[in-house]
Amino acid sequence: MSSIRWTRNPSLPLHTPPPSWREADHDPAGGPKIAPQEVARAHRGGLSSLAPASLPPRQVEGSERARCSLAPASPASRPAVEPRVGDRLGPYFLQSLVGEGGMGRVFRAVHDKLGRIVAIKLLRRSASCGAGVQRFLREARFANRVRHPGVVEITDIVEAPPGGDSYYVMEWLEGKNLRERMRELGHPLPLPEILRILSEAADALQAVHEADLVHRDLKPENIFLVAPTSPGRPERVKVIDFGVALDLSDPKALLEPDMVGTPSYVAPEQAQGGKVDARSDIYALGVILYEMVVGRLPFTGDSAVDVIAQRLTCPPLEPRRAAGPGVHIPRRLEHIILRCLQKDPAQRYQSMAELRRDLEDLRLHPPLFGPRIRKVALLAAGGLILTASAGALWMRSDGMRRSMRGLTDRFEQRLRPPPAAPPATPEPMWLEVQVDSSPSGAQVRYQGKVLGITPCVVRLPEGQRRIELQRAGYRTERHDLQVRLGARLSVRLSR
Repeated sequence: MSSIRWTRNPSLPLHTPPPSWREADHDPAGGPKIAPQEVARAHRGGLSSLAPASLPPRQVEGSERARCSLAPASPASRPAVEPRVGDRLGPYFLQSLVGEGGMGRVFRAVHDKLGRIVAIKLLRRSASCGAGVQRFLREARFANRVRHPGVVEITDIVEAPPGGDSYYVMEWLEGKNLRERMRELGHPLPLPEILRILSEAADALQAVHEADLVHRDLKPENIFLVAPTSPGRPERVKVIDFGVALDLSDPKALLEPDMVGTPSYVAPEQAQGGKVDARSDIYALGVILYEMVVGRLPFTGDSAVDVIAQRLTCPPLEPRRAAGPGVHIPRRLEHIILRCLQKDPAQRYQSMAELRRDLEDLRLHPPLFGPRIRKVALLAAGGLILTASAGALWMRSDGMRRSMRGLTDRFEQRLRPPPAAPPATPEPMWLEVQVDSSPSGAQVRYQGKVLGITPCVVRLPEGQRRIELQRAGYRTERHDLQVRLGARLSVRLSR
């Protein structure tokens, strides 16, 4: 299974369509889709075992068309020409072609009696064998299973016999996707807007997960910002494109390991073709959040192989260090991002609802002072002090001084902010640390527990931690280690 890829036809007339139906399956890192067995082999044997020449790109659409070309179809039962602009498809009049891909095309259409504008995704006849039709319509059934205003609405499905015109009808969305919004600005979005957009997306994805579905292809192109219907109202967020979604309630689907999605956004377990669940979507949303805040992806490379190899072996650079000068990232937001991007799914948020709670809490209770506000406050305080000093030299009367003192006290009471509640102390984040010893074979202990035998990678809570290395015939070495992302410890044992 692979995402349907739509490419824009610049000569098409009439209307600018939603990007989910007219943009290619964009991957900033480029490169082919990667078979799970190749990624797993590289992870076990080292990166040198993962050569681009050994990774032929997946040609799902082509193989599907090849299989479907063998399907029998009576020439008399097939119209000579596939539907095109100006034709009717059931009760719909096809107004314009807004996108096309290897297996289908998308039209802007209008219902001939109701006058309602819709989008119609039409399967190509060359791919309309039984398996091709079921694969095509499964996307519509998955999206229709989720009843949530943040998921694209499916209004009709028509399944035709082999060689016929199978299609489904969707609501027409006016607006742009998140990728277009990010390109428009050319810099990170304002923090309140980032938190609002991803909070709404997390709410929609929670409904997706409650329907036993995993999206598996979250990226900015698949988060659509619907234009407001009236001025002054914010855009609505819609999650679109369920072409590679996984049905967790289908035992057969769970037995088919497959690497699908976009390499720059997939979770490590998904890149290896392993077990996928809701936490894989949480990782992908964390990548999107990182990209929106920092302005670039956490992992980049010349090919998809490079990107996935980094994701499997390296921690991401902290957003506060990766962001450019002048970009203020609250510590709480960095903690949210890094928790989403943990390699171990057990260390991530366990549900979209939990992630959304933290995003909403940060949005509704932002940090009191950013760097720019602090600078303005200091300048204002300095101005008040100079003004008060000059007034004190001018005023000589005790009565005048007492009056001004009372006025100043009342003024200060109005300016003084109410006492803030003490911030909740976040739980320490558990991070991976590489520990080596010379000679190797030493036990790594923390709080009396053996975490591993050197050389090894151990998990420790963030902050200052004391660990011990013990090996028979050598002295016990104790070290105070500052645990942070990318931390590493090498110890030479002595007798």
